[in-house]
Amino acid sequence: MEQQALAALPSIGRMPVLQGIILFVGLFAAHVSASLVKALLAGPLGPALAATIGYVIASVIAVCFYLLAVRLVGTRQASDFEGPGWLRELISGVVLGTLLMGVAVAWAFGAYTVIGFNPHSQAGRLRRDRGL
Repeated sequence: MEQQALAALPSIGRMPVLQGIILFVGLFAAHVSASLVKALLAGPLGPALAATIGYVIASVIAVCFYLLAVRLVGTRQASDFEGPGWLRELISGVVLGTLLMGVAVAWAFGAYTVIGFNPHSQAGRLRRDRGL
């Protein structure tokens, strides 16, 4: 009976509308939880560690909502998390996405400039002395 009710839901392309709503709610919950964790832990742990913990928690929440949407609404196994190497692929995707969004986009819009990798390097001192 439940299968028939879920099958009767409208869909956009291959994704049922309910599945999209669950995924949206999951991303919203992940964002809100990351913001709350950063706000609550920034004082005792420092802003960088609090942000990292918040993003890890947000990632776990997003993956859980994805699994819920795929299994409940899509009525299929989440094959993305099966087989050998799925964890390595997930971690490499998160790292690559972080680099692309965090560094490349900021650099493209001029919000990030590389002046050196070591604050005590000669290149950093020359730029600082010249007012660059």
